[in-house]
Amino acid sequence: GISIDQVRKAIADGLRSLDMEEAEIYFDAIYEEHQEYIPEWEIYYEAAYRMVREVFDPYQKNALELVKQGQWVEGFKILLGMFEGHDEVWEPGNDPEEYVDDFRGVTQTEFQERVKEFEEALNEVVKSDAAVEKALDVFFERVRIHGVCDEETMDELEEGEVAYKIDMFEGLLISLVTNPHTANYLYHLLQQHDLLDHEDTSDVQLHIARITGDDSLWFEVAEKFAPVKSHIAKQLLERYAEKGDLKNMARVGREIFNHYTSVVDELLVTHLTPEMDRELYTRALASVVRRTEDTRRYGELRSLLSEEAREEFLASVRDQVHFYVKLLWLEERYDEILQIVREYSQSHSGEESLSIYPANFSEIIRPILNIYPQECFDILQKQVNHLLENYRGREIYRQVVRLLKEMIKIEDYKTQARDFVVSVYNWTPRLPALRDEMKKGGLV
Repeated sequence: GISIDQVRKAIADGLRSLDMEEAEIYFDAIYEEHQEYIPEWEIYYEAAYRMVREVFDPYQKNALELVKQGQWVEGFKILLGMFEGHDEVWEPGNDPEEYVDDFRGVTQTEFQERVKEFEEALNEVVKSDAAVEKALDVFFERVRIHGVCDEETMDELEEGEVAYKIDMFEGLLISLVTNPHTANYLYHLLQQHDLLDHEDTSDVQLHIARITGDDSLWFEVAEKFAPVKSHIAKQLLERYAEKGDLKNMARVGREIFNHYTSVVDELLVTHLTPEMDRELYTRALASVVRRTEDTRRYGELRSLLSEEAREEFLASVRDQVHFYVKLLWLEERYDEILQIVREYSQSHSGEESLSIYPANFSEIIRPILNIYPQECFDILQKQVNHLLENYRGREIYRQVVRLLKEMIKIEDYKTQARDFVVSVYNWTPRLPALRDEMKKGGLV
């Protein structure tokens, strides 16, 4: 049979023999594939991926061949040896210039690709319960020998040590368990190895609960891990909503809302009402309105907020300038919109500010065009002149057209606006590209 320790040693030796000073033999192929400039560090990383792949590939090929032959448990042992071998090596054998400063990241990424490939091959073959039990026994025996770690405890390991990262095998374990018998077998192994509270086993446990039809186990597991896994928090809320258990939905919502606001806000607003839990509903609705910039839903939110809370909400979206302006308009706080328009127009000097102005400036000034007609006309005129006196190019001319289109919406200044449009069209020196953009924009 396959010796996991022998595969581990071969993989570790192979990775330790890699010499990044020999990476240049891969450069031509990398350049040819990309056909564009690539920074030096990126080329070395790409070469490192290829070098690691060459260490893994013969063993992966052997593992997949064993799966095809029906000896998939032996193939699984090769995979475990590949995991242990790459896990103990943190750096290539020779990298004096430190071209690849995250070699572990490279080997982990490549190994995870091998796991996916193995899992896909495994899904194509029939697996007896006895074989599944044998594979699970092998896996958990290695877990017993080496222990487990997660993202947080990984840094506590020393080079050469191996610890199993269950999340790397989560999908594979789930695919092995397809009936209540194997599901219960896996559950007892998790129990035996004190892994029921380990968050990397959360999806495996939910799968076991589904396969065995054990609803109470599903809710127990989901409740336990909802505070640390956003997708589980969402699933739990959805299940409570399906059951019509809105009391528990609100309870869980309160517990996890601050952790996963944007993941669960819409769900809570859809299923709860202010009468059930006014505070949670209001917080969820505020999050939805802020995230989606939905002015229609702001009306409902506004009715739930005190004056002080409304001010806090407005302050929280101040950086979302377009949205903030729309809300100020709904609040009829036109003077504050004018202040923003002034700030934007005054800060507009130099090339840098073109990224924020005036492409979106037209949307900011639009609500107050006919409330402060003279000042808006003057600001727009000044900005058009500023652009044409200082810049050239199609994008600039398109911005000019956008500003002029706002200007002609000012009811009290229709004549002046038309005259100004003509003067821009006849700008000296003559600008054919500007004229073309003005025609496209329907200004002439």
